[in-house]
Amino acid sequence: IVYKDTEDNLNKPFESYNIQSLPNNLEPACEIVSIYPTANQIPVNQLKFYLHFSGPMTEGNSAQSITLQRTDTGEHLSNVFLHEPELWDHEHKRLTILLDPARIKRGLQGNVQSGYPLVQDTAIMFTINESFLDAHGTRLKSSRETTYKIGPPERRLVEIKNWRYHYPNTHSLEPITVEFDRPLDHALIQRCICIKDNSGREVQGASQTGFEERSWQFFPQIPWSIGQYTIIVEDILEDLAGNSIKRVFDRELLEDDQSVHDIPVTSHSFFAKSQEQKLEFPMVT
Repeated sequence: IVYKDTEDNLNKPFESYNIQSLPNNLEPACEIVSIYPTANQIPVNQLKFYLHFSGPMTEGNSAQSITLQRTDTGEHLSNVFLHEPELWDHEHKRLTILLDPARIKRGLQGNVQSGYPLVQDTAIMFTINESFLDAHGTRLKSSRETTYKIGPPERRLVEIKNWRYHYPNTHSLEPITVEFDRPLDHALIQRCICIKDNSGREVQGASQTGFEERSWQFFPQIPWSIGQYTIIVEDILEDLAGNSIKRVFDRELLEDDQSVHDIPVTSHSFFAKSQEQKLEFPMVT
């Protein structure tokens, strides 16, 4: 209630408000839906992780709520992440966690002085603590742990000529399946691959990423027609170590080793099979 002074010096009510405080015992509502990559082995020059939450999260908690620990010694790996700025999608449901690129790219001071953030031939436990707060300031339902084996570095370009293609039959709703030669970046798979028909129109349908991000399938909305289709791949598509179609991420700054392509191959053409044709054939353009 707000009072005001009057000429007779009597305070009289002027305005009134009902104020309700939020309960401080909110039950946890958000949880961790998935962590990428899903493979049980990652390269020693792994570049990033993705965390998917069931609801919007608050900013500023990642440094306190995410840890890496060696399973053999119990050592907590410190100063390995770039927590600022936090990289959220527009819904605040997906967080991209970067390992320090300066320690991954050879020749930079971070790598020269401290080496890779991870140690080859060990295993790490990647933990997201329940103390991570959602958009309402409430803790997660539970913590989540994922264990990874650390393998050798990955320093190859992503080249679609090394992929395997399984083509659908004409007049069917069968998917086209693309098998990669290694696990690729989950988020970039979703946005960097599409299919166009022989008129250049994008084919409408739904896609999904396969086991350990090693494959991609596309299901058309309408049956495949007789004619040529083309898989279009954006040249920013990366593997787990940040290598793309155009350049190797973890390379010596002064080396000249064909690690950057001037004209990368970013498309693959195919024909839907007739029911009698069972052979699969690559046709790269």
